[in-house]
Amino acid sequence: MKNILQPFTGILIFCCAFPFGGTAQDFQLSKTGGATVVAVFQENEEGEWIHWDSGENQGNSIGANDVAQFSIAHRWEPADIDPYDEMHITMVRFFPRYQDAVYTVKIWTGADAAEVYSQVVDTFTIEAWNEIELVTPFEIDASVDLWYGVDIDTQGGYPAGCDAGPEVAGKGNMTLWEGDWVELTHLNPDLPFNWNLGAFVVNGDNGNGEPEDTYEVTFNLDMTYVAQYFNPDLDVVYVTGHMTEWAEPGELPELQTMTRIEDSYIFTRTLQLEEGEYEYKYFLNDGWYGGEWQGYPNREITVAEDITINDLWGAGPQYGYGLTLLTDPEDAGTVDGEASFLANAMVQVSATPEEGFSFLNWTDEDEEVVSTDAQYQFNMPPEGLTLTANFEGTNLVDDPKQHAIKIFPNPVQDHFNIRSDYLITHIKITDLSGRVIYSQPVNDNQIRIEKSWEAGMYLVSITTAKGVFVRKVQVGQ
Repeated sequence: MKNILQPFTGILIFCCAFPFGGTAQDFQLSKTGGATVVAVFQENEEGEWIHWDSGENQGNSIGANDVAQFSIAHRWEPADIDPYDEMHITMVRFFPRYQDAVYTVKIWTGADAAEVYSQVVDTFTIEAWNEIELVTPFEIDASVDLWYGVDIDTQGGYPAGCDAGPEVAGKGNMTLWEGDWVELTHLNPDLPFNWNLGAFVVNGDNGNGEPEDTYEVTFNLDMTYVAQYFNPDLDVVYVTGHMTEWAEPGELPELQTMTRIEDSYIFTRTLQLEEGEYEYKYFLNDGWYGGEWQGYPNREITVAEDITINDLWGAGPQYGYGLTLLTDPEDAGTVDGEASFLANAMVQVSATPEEGFSFLNWTDEDEEVVSTDAQYQFNMPPEGLTLTANFEGTNLVDDPKQHAIKIFPNPVQDHFNIRSDYLITHIKITDLSGRVIYSQPVNDNQIRIEKSWEAGMYLVSITTAKGVFVRKVQVGQ
C-alpha cells in the first residue's frame, strides 16, 4: 500500500486524514495550535522576498505521517516573474516541522518543471523559518516558468509547513508526488493551503546588490570511447577545480555533478563563472582516486565570455583495469561481473553456488576476506584486481568410519597423506579463523601434502564425488 501525504496541524488539537484523490494512504494536515510564526518578507535596496503564501505559519504542516518523499514548490509563470527578469535568487526560505528528514532546496524551470538547481540543507531548525543561502545564485529567466521549493525525504511525521489559506491555485500549492506535479487540492480537496516558501531576489548575483560580471560556462565531457569501462547507471561524473575551490569530488554535488545527456555517454554541467583563468579536471565517483588521470597537469580555460567546452575523458587512449574472478573450489559455483573498469568505477560482482555448496566469502590476492555477501559492490582500485569467491559444501560428511577417507600421520610433523575410496577433486585447508592457507584441485584418490605453515589446529575440506569431507589435523612444531 502506498503512502500519501497528509497534513498535520497540531500537537493534537486536531489531526485529521483526508483522501488524496483515491490513493492508498493520504496526505494529512497536522495542527499543533502553537503561536503564529511570521516571516519578515522585507523589500529593501538589497533585494526582495517573493512568495505566494501569507508568510505565516499557525502551527500547520502536511505529510503522510510515514516514510515518504515529495517536493513542494511555488510556481511563477512568465507574466508573474517578468518584473524580476535577469535578477538572481540568492536565498530560499521554508518552514520545516519534522526533524528526521532530509531537506533539499531545489529550483525548476519551464512548464514541465525541469530541475536546474539542487542543494542539500545541512543544518535546519524545525518549527521556524529557515533561510538557505544558495552556493551559486540563480539567474531568473522570465521567458519560462520559475519554480522554487524543497524536496523532502522524510521518515515520518508532517514535515512541510503551510499557511492557513486560501490557496493561490496552481502557484502556491504545487506538489511533486509519485512523479507528477499536481496542486495540493488534487491530492486532498480539503487542503486549500499554500506552502510556506519564499525566494530572495537581488539585482546582481553576489547577494549584496553589487552586480558582478559572470559568464555561462558549459562543460561537456564525452566518455564514449571508455563506455565499456563504467556504468552510467551506477557511476557519478564530477567536475571540480578552481571554480569550486578544488572541493573534493562529491563534496559539493550541486556544483560538481554532471548530467548525462539522454542515453549518450556525454555528460554536461553549466556554471556561472566570473572572468578569469581556471584549472579543472573530471572525476568518477566520490574522492580523488577516480581522476581521468593521476596527478598533474590539470585542464585550463580562460573565461571572458559565455563559452561551451567540449572535452574527451582522459584526452587520449585509455584502458580499464582488469578484474579477474575465481571460484574455490573451482567447480563449486559460478561468478559474474568480471570485466575491465576505470579507476574508482562502481563494480558489482555476484557468486552463485552449485548444488551441494553454499557461498562463504570473497577474498583478495592476499587471501584477506573483503566481503561475506554473495552480491558485492565496491569501487575499482587504480590497478588490476583478482577476487575469489569461496564456497563450502553443504553435504558434509564427518564420520570417518562410514567412509574410506584417511589422513595420516596425524598429528603432522613435516607432511601428511590423504587417501580416499572416492575420486578427490579438491583440497582446501583453513585455520580456525577461516583463513585459507592451501587450496588445490586434485584428480586422484590420494595426495601427499608437505607442511608449510605454523603449528596449530587446521581444518581440511576434501571434495569428492560423494560429498565434502571435513577433517581436523594437528600440526606440530
